Amino acid sequence: MPRTTTVECANCYTTYNHVEVHGGEAAIPAGRCFYPGCPVELCPRCEQFACDGCGHSFCQEHRIGFQGLGLCIACLQEALESNEPECTCTQTDVDLFDARGCDFHSDRSDYNRLLRMTTDRERYERIMPKEVA
Repeated sequence: MPRTTTVECANCYTTYNHVEVHGGEAAIPAGRCFYPGCPVELCPRCEQFACDGCGHSFCQEHRIGFQGLGLCIACLQEALESNEPECTCTQTDVDLFDARGCDFHSDRSDYNRLLRMTTDRERYERIMPKEVA
């Protein structure tokens, strides 16, 4: 009969009873990061891993901060679409506008940086590696 013990998560302090001991160590029952292909195992009860949009667990590499929320890439896209900023471009000539400082049109704004991340999954994959060393 396998030996069991009680283990507590160091992050959320959830207690897991009757955890089997393998090789002298007991490991917290873990679920994988919900991001496709990500091998990171997470405590399924830790709030710090839950997407503030859908509630699925994502590792820190696959959660993106937006307006104080930790979102997965799918929920980030929804949040960006519903929080589209106003255009604040300044007119410099009859038909010329300066986009500096305009969150909607400036390619350097956080809004556009995150929007590019959600629409260019290949680029996102390079920025946010799937495997954690």
